[in-house]
Amino acid sequence: MEQANPHAMRDQRKLLILRAPNWPQQRKPQGKPATRECVFCARRDEPLAELPASRLLTPKYPGVPSHVLIVPNRHIYSIAESSVPEIGEFLETFNRLLSIDGSLVAIGNYKKAAGQNVPHAHHHIYSSALQSLLTCLISHKNVPANPFAQEMLELSGLGASADFPKRAILPLPSNEREALDLIKYAFEMLEGAFAFLQPKIGNPDFPNPTEAARMRMFDRIIGFGLNWCIRKGNEGNLNFEALPRVAFEGVPQATINFFLGMVLMRKGLLCEEEREWGRLAGDFHGKIRHEFKN
Repeated sequence: MEQANPHAMRDQRKLLILRAPNWPQQRKPQGKPATRECVFCARRDEPLAELPASRLLTPKYPGVPSHVLIVPNRHIYSIAESSVPEIGEFLETFNRLLSIDGSLVAIGNYKKAAGQNVPHAHHHIYSSALQSLLTCLISHKNVPANPFAQEMLELSGLGASADFPKRAILPLPSNEREALDLIKYAFEMLEGAFAFLQPKIGNPDFPNPTEAARMRMFDRIIGFGLNWCIRKGNEGNLNFEALPRVAFEGVPQATINFFLGMVLMRKGLLCEEEREWGRLAGDFHGKIRHEFKN
């Protein structure tokens, strides 16, 4: 049997390492009650930019130096709950950020199954290079990150692209009302498809035996979620991408094992790396302040 080349494996692992500042300690002081106040409603630090319906904030846990949050002022749970003026301001803001760095993408999580930990909508804006790395890592570990996604897309009628068979890619209309209607439609159709699919999982007549077999890895299906992304298309338009998610009992530990098993690590930075990170982040934040100063 041919033996694996340890040097090649080591080189492959190097390509998958995300260098970023250390995570802060997450332990809460003993005896101190957990706060129920929304972290974004309570946040008082100076934003990079303040707009009529939203703020541009620096993330506490940046993945890359060019990482910023667009946070609606109104306490809403998801982008689909936006008003027409709010979605118009968001899309205008994102386009202005694209004028600073054309590689930026907007990403959001809906519900815990898709990784939403704060019940206040917030939209991550960062370089598409980070998303490419995350996609590479998921493919590298061959993790079933989107169980039943294909079935939900087919049931919803949203379809999927050949390049991303578990992701619906929809051209986003330039008209803000039509754009919001499309986003709401995608949310409603995928959540409806999940509701239709859920009682059928585990049934021997389930249409996709491969996905049914995957389900046996977990105990029981418990929830729906949606990751979405807005990025510039090949023709300069914006595309809305919907990635349906399903969570199971037992997934929290599986998720922990997944992240421990791959080499996406916040290991901290060397001194020279920290200086370079600070320089790049400062330059990016400065451009944002300049763009939105008027």
